[in-house]
Amino acid sequence: MQSDQSARMVALDTSTELGSIALVSDGRVLLTREARVSNAHGESLMVLVDAACKEAGFRPRDIDVWACGVGPGSFTGVRVAVSTVKGIAFATGAKVVGVTSLDAVSHGALDAAKVPPEERRSTVVLGTGVTMKGEIFVQAVIDGVLVREPVACKLHAMPDWLLTVAGPAAKFVACGEAAKLVDWTGFTVTLLTDPPHDLPRAEVIAALAATRTPTTVDLLEPLYARLPEISGPKR
Repeated sequence: MQSDQSARMVALDTSTELGSIALVSDGRVLLTREARVSNAHGESLMVLVDAACKEAGFRPRDIDVWACGVGPGSFTGVRVAVSTVKGIAFATGAKVVGVTSLDAVSHGALDAAKVPPEERRSTVVLGTGVTMKGEIFVQAVIDGVLVREPVACKLHAMPDWLLTVAGPAAKFVACGEAAKLVDWTGFTVTLLTDPPHDLPRAEVIAALAATRTPTTVDLLEPLYARLPEISGPKR
């Protein structure tokens, strides 16, 4: 069952330095707000949410669905969004929907890249995001099917990873700012690195959430794609 298009929804994302929020009612975007705040989302997010809801005349208990970006991205940022949504939904009984940041940046990529209909079933759509360790987060979708789940990949290993997704003759549409960091020598690629395909945005997360089945608060979890450094084994 998909989200009710007539529902009131608040979507938010803080998985990158760009924090954003979107308010939707009856399938229509009422307002969006964005702010680049680096790692200060914990201090700014609720201020952003409160101001946006007041402007739209929403109260927390009026919201039917809370949608959020679940990562991968900044560990701290992802936790801020997920914990905020879980806390509000737990208190109000609202439904929740999680959307990955890589789905958000690659939403509508085939249309944006003007891929002809006869090539869409074979074109690989990549969603990417920057880590802080000479890696990028990446996933691959072919014909609407996720064929490689989000993973953190070293930049120097990307050509080999791409060959595991499809052969050298494959055509790629690569989305996200991190796609500019990849050595595409030998591959046929269309880069989509401008808004809205540069970073995940709440308005796109809301659009995707409206097509998905809401889940319970307990099942909404961050997607890190790799362990936080603090969780690794100590030497």
